Amino acid sequence: MRATSYADIEPLPPEWLWEGRIPFSQLTVIAGDGGIGKGFLFADLTARVTRGLRMPDGSPGHAPGSVVMVTSEDDPNMAMSYRLRAANADLSKVYDMTDDFVVPDAIPALRETIDSIGDVRMVVIDPLSAVSSIPLTSSNVRVRRQVMNPLERLAKDLGVAMPVVHHTVKSGRVAGTKGITDSARMVLRVSRLASDERVRVIHVEKSNIASDAASDVGYTVTGSFPNVAVEYLAMPEGDEARGHIPSTAERVTEHLRSAAQPLAPQDIARDLHVPYGTVRVALTRLKRDGIVMSPARGLWVLAPSMMEGR
Repeated sequence: MRATSYADIEPLPPEWLWEGRIPFSQLTVIAGDGGIGKGFLFADLTARVTRGLRMPDGSPGHAPGSVVMVTSEDDPNMAMSYRLRAANADLSKVYDMTDDFVVPDAIPALRETIDSIGDVRMVVIDPLSAVSSIPLTSSNVRVRRQVMNPLERLAKDLGVAMPVVHHTVKSGRVAGTKGITDSARMVLRVSRLASDERVRVIHVEKSNIASDAASDVGYTVTGSFPNVAVEYLAMPEGDEARGHIPSTAERVTEHLRSAAQPLAPQDIARDLHVPYGTVRVALTRLKRDGIVMSPARGLWVLAPSMMEGR
């Protein structure tokens, strides 16, 4: 072991599969309730990667590449095969490695597969709990060392994007130990829009490699079997008829506007079904912008200048 001077370490900007959301060479945790439609979302993203199409928000794609999928909760013959066809993926560029895939034991085989295919852009693991060799409720250190770090090293060594899907519990918290989200550079949350449960919202909950969080993207699942696919509702082309997906800060503002008394961040998080940490970040930014204020420690209200029309 030796120390390296930062004068000899070259700074590198992040590279993105999906700008501001899914980076190359890193793990991205995608958290959401079971049955919310994450499988349809990744079938759509797989189609975009294999055909070199633009991403859902209109940001540029890349040259067509291959995708490796580990989808332990979806039968490749009965579920994912139909989803990929409905999304119009190039099936010749999609590879399944679900059988007997366990982390960390399967990492060498995955590395060999990626090397042999040659143009892999993305590896999808859905869900993380089904491939872990240890309970994800184990200690932070154990989960990071035995599950998250081996995946992270593989992504970094081979330059692939690696979205890892994980479930949330009833309270909205990401299931398992905090080491899961602590290990990831990006954490995206997929949740239902409070005002319309047919709409799912992709929200950047954590970003360690982007200066500004990307805007939320909404989608719904449409069609009838076997042609069930994703339809996006918040594309950036200015189609106002599709409706606006409110940000967490906007939702917090409106919740405080309608509240009869000052609210604690914990109460806001519970009422909006948003993680506590996300609410705290939103409140900090809203206070900086003069939209909210704290009349007493741990309590929040709208600033007087925002009270008109209440």
